[in-house]
Amino acid sequence: MSAEPLLKVQDLSVTFRNGDRETVAAQGVSYELAAGEVLAVVGESGSGKSVTALALTRLLPPAPGCVLGGSVRLQGVELLTLPENQLAKVRGGSIAYIFQEPGSSLNPVYTIGFQIGEAISLHRPEIKDVRAEVIRALTEVHINDPARVAEQYPHELSGGMQQRAMIAMALACDPKILVADESDRLALGDDEGDVVHGFLRRGFLEEPSGAAGVVDGESADFEEVVAHRETLSSSERVVRRRRRWPSRGMQAISALV
Repeated sequence: MSAEPLLKVQDLSVTFRNGDRETVAAQGVSYELAAGEVLAVVGESGSGKSVTALALTRLLPPAPGCVLGGSVRLQGVELLTLPENQLAKVRGGSIAYIFQEPGSSLNPVYTIGFQIGEAISLHRPEIKDVRAEVIRALTEVHINDPARVAEQYPHELSGGMQQRAMIAMALACDPKILVADESDRLALGDDEGDVVHGFLRRGFLEEPSGAAGVVDGESADFEEVVAHRETLSSSERVVRRRRRWPSRGMQAISALV
C-alpha cells in the first residue's frame, strides 16, 4: 500500500467573479507532492502560477469574488473546506511562502525581528527563547549583524535584504512545504538564490527532514537546478508534465505520476 502523499492537489480551479463576468485563472491543476520532493511549476506571465500557489491555503478573496474548486489535501486533511481558525495554523506553519514582492509582504510598522518572532511564537510555541531563534534565522540567510537587522523596519532595508528577511521568516517556522513564488527571480548567482537552493539541498538531500517544496517561475533555469519534477502551465490549465532530472548532483526522488 503506497504512503499518503504530503500534498495532493486534484482538479484545482480558481475563478474570479465581477458581477456577471467570470475569469478562469486556473483550471484542472492536479499533482502530488511527496516528502523530500521539489516540484517546479513553469509558465508564462498570466498562466495562473501565483494564483494556484495562493489557492493552496485560500490566500485569495473569499466567495463570491473568488471561487475555488477541486481538492487540496495536506497529509489527508482537506484545506479548501478547513475552518479558518485551523487554516491559520497551516498558513506560514505547515505551508510557508516566499513571496515575489517582499516589500509589500512585510508589515511596515513592525520591526523585522518582531515579525519573525511573531511567526515563530504562533507556529512553534515550544520555542522558549524566541529572540535567539530570530537571530539564528537571520544568520541562516547570510545576514550580517542580525541583531541590528532584527531591530530595523522593512523600509530601512534594501530589496535584497527584505527578500532575505522573508526567507528567514518562512524557514524559521520549520514548514512541511515551502512555496517559492516567482523563484526564477532569485538568480542563482545572488545570495538569495543561493539561500533557497541551499535550503532545498539540505532539506531534501543532505539532511532529509520530510519537507517538500513547490517553486514557480517563467524561466526553467532556476527550476532545472532545484526541482525533481516540472509541471508546465499555460493560461487556464496545466497542459503537461514531464520528468525532471536536475543538475548540480540532485537526484530525482520519485517518478512523475
